[in-house]
Amino acid sequence: KQSIFQPKSTTTTTTTTSSFPTPPCFSNDVMACIDGSQYRPLPPAWLLVGAARSGTPIHDHPMTVAWNALLVGCKLWCCLPPDVDESLLLLNLDDDEGDSISSGNAASQCDDFDLSAIEWFHQCEELPADARIIVQRPGEVVYLPAGWFHVVLNVEASTAISVSLALRRDLPMVLPLLRTYDADFATFWVDRMSEEQKETLAGVGEEDRHIENTINASAKHK
Repeated sequence: KQSIFQPKSTTTTTTTTSSFPTPPCFSNDVMACIDGSQYRPLPPAWLLVGAARSGTPIHDHPMTVAWNALLVGCKLWCCLPPDVDESLLLLNLDDDEGDSISSGNAASQCDDFDLSAIEWFHQCEELPADARIIVQRPGEVVYLPAGWFHVVLNVEASTAISVSLALRRDLPMVLPLLRTYDADFATFWVDRMSEEQKETLAGVGEEDRHIENTINASAKHK
């Protein structure tokens, strides 16, 4: 079972906006300038509704942080830092390439899905010391830094608001990484930043020259 995800329109839903305003510390999303583009076609804010024992498989958000406010129910989180031993993530345990090829089963060859949340919790064993286990109750907010892996189980039928955003402080880490893997995306993003944001980035320090290169590439693109 999986959670049901629906975009949350906080700008048009008065009741939701007044009851659950965006915390001030999360009000400045530096990725908002590319909302609706090919690189961020989905909205950053979602309403999540899930039955008991449903949940979200293990995953991470390498470029964005997220905050999740629980409205109803109870959620169990396991959060793991970006440098965790990947063997502890229990990714693609059911994907046996040799068996798939020998059986000739096309469905098996394409079956690279990760464990469901409840299966993950059943199979996980010893966790590293820096893992974080969280039992979330209504009214509580879970904050996830960029790059942290997490798996979430709905212990009870649950409803939550989940919002992802990019923080300015993370750009010295995010932009060089993005430029390595998708230079067009990085250039597109910086090209749409405000001049004030670009000026801030230009002075982040000698160790972050990749950011300055991205800004220069954006200027040449114009």
